[in-house]
Amino acid sequence: MRKVRRKPRRKTRRTYWVVLLIVLGVFLVAWWIWPGYYSASPRFQSMLMQKNDEVLLALNGDTLELHPQDKVKILKISTTVTFNVGVRLYAGALDIPALSYEKLPMASLLPKEPSGGEHRFKVHVKHFNKEIGFIDILVRPFVEDWLDKAERVIEPARKLEVLEEALKAAPQERRIRTRLLEEYKSQRKWQEAVALLESMAREKEDPQVLQEILEAYEAMNQTAGILSSLKRLVQAQPDNSGIRLRYASALEKSKKTREAIAEYEEVLKRADKGEQAALLKTIGYLYSLISEIPKAIHSYTRAFELDKSDPNLCYNLSSLYEKAGDQEKSDFYLGEAIRLRPEDKDGQMRLSEHLVRRGKLEEAEKQLSDLLRKSPDSMNGLLLMSQIAEKRKDTRKLREVYNRILSLEPENRTVMYNLGILAYESGDLQAALPHLEKYAAAHPQEGEVRSILFDIYRRQKKDDLAFKTAQTLVALNPKDLQSYSFMLEYLANRGEYSRIIDTAESAIRSLPADVDLRNYLVLAYLKMGKEDLALEQMHQILKLTPKDLDLLLQIARLQEKKGRNSEALATYGKILNLAPQHEEAGEAYLRLRMGGLPVEKE
Repeated sequence: MRKVRRKPRRKTRRTYWVVLLIVLGVFLVAWWIWPGYYSASPRFQSMLMQKNDEVLLALNGDTLELHPQDKVKILKISTTVTFNVGVRLYAGALDIPALSYEKLPMASLLPKEPSGGEHRFKVHVKHFNKEIGFIDILVRPFVEDWLDKAERVIEPARKLEVLEEALKAAPQERRIRTRLLEEYKSQRKWQEAVALLESMAREKEDPQVLQEILEAYEAMNQTAGILSSLKRLVQAQPDNSGIRLRYASALEKSKKTREAIAEYEEVLKRADKGEQAALLKTIGYLYSLISEIPKAIHSYTRAFELDKSDPNLCYNLSSLYEKAGDQEKSDFYLGEAIRLRPEDKDGQMRLSEHLVRRGKLEEAEKQLSDLLRKSPDSMNGLLLMSQIAEKRKDTRKLREVYNRILSLEPENRTVMYNLGILAYESGDLQAALPHLEKYAAAHPQEGEVRSILFDIYRRQKKDDLAFKTAQTLVALNPKDLQSYSFMLEYLANRGEYSRIIDTAESAIRSLPADVDLRNYLVLAYLKMGKEDLALEQMHQILKLTPKDLDLLLQIARLQEKKGRNSEALATYGKILNLAPQHEEAGEAYLRLRMGGLPVEKE
């Protein structure tokens, strides 16, 4: 028998569940939904977003970094508001609500004005008009984007603008800095390059950055910047001898000599033996620049001990020792320099001069002989060799040197004269004559050389030339008795009495007290029959030699001859007064007395 269901019971069960659901709904409304709608302090908690194929969760206050080509969609906004009723997003110029509906590239939402840089937006989460939280969205290109964009730009100025904008967008990005720095260098924007590098150096004293700063300052030829950069490099790498050496060299070029010396000496402390000689030479040179001679000598001497093959080092030591007053050491190093550089004729000449001054004649002659072997026409060498020969009184050598000089300079009057004198003094009159004659022709007013020629002519019996020379000598010196005497004798031997008269009268005007000159004049007057003039001249001689019996006798005879017996008698009387036993005077005196005193003829 079929059982019939009780319908009232089913209705009771259904009613039960409906009531239960109603009660639960009321409870939820009271406990959750109603407070969610009308909460007194709603809060934004997070935002779930999809970036390309990646899901991101941004909490309240976070910053979300995006690329312009990222495709983004807002998946969920978590707040304390039930069902987010009254919750909305606001981001100013960014249409952020659009991302809640579809996945869009960020570039499509950005402002339309051209800009290759970053865009920063604050996304405000509001409940009705009350802000309940926010997230920041930073939209900027990747470094590669900036670099690609810069590479695509052709105009240099615009390329710089792009890279500078990129650096502003990513100031810590080293790749952008590096690319911008390269562009500054290629466009020779050194000031901008330095500014960028200095900003990098402030973050960290990187030797590589400092090196690039140095290169920039060198390109600008800015001395102060170069020195500053090198100093910083030295401080950053105190054991780097190469950098310190560059710093020392830069200080040297900048005339900061003492500072340069200090740096070179620091390098020297760490230098290998093979490098020390060059450093010591440099230090010695710098000490010499500031006149610290002993320190310069010390450095150069140490260098010489390490390198004895450098002639310049020897020259420097020679010069310094000369300044220090040590001529012996100066000559030693000069000799070493010449040994290393035998072609240095000037140095060899200078050494020879020093040796002569120090009295080292034999060493000087050795140096000069070598010099003259290499340079036979060295006039300075020949002249110095002549000085050595003269000091050593080596006449033969001196004449040899003078002959070599004269062969090079045929018109050298001084050598011509010296050579003639040397030959004359050695008795080689024939060799002396041409030199002295040529010299005398060029110096007509020099009496000394003509006096020597006069002597040579006389000794060679060249009386005609001697006479002409004597004429020149008395013209130069009217009181030259020797020349007058020779002239009068020369004329007397030839019987040229009229010329004797002229010559003797001229001589007596200059030498009135010379008896011999007057005797020649008396002789000429007598030969020319001018007895009265002869008597007159005899009386002048008698005034000079009043006791000359021969002269008195000659006067008395001439007076008697002229018929001037009374004068003759008086003259004979004077003779007898001086010499009572004079036979001829006595006889003449008696004869005139016995014969009376005839009247003198008119």
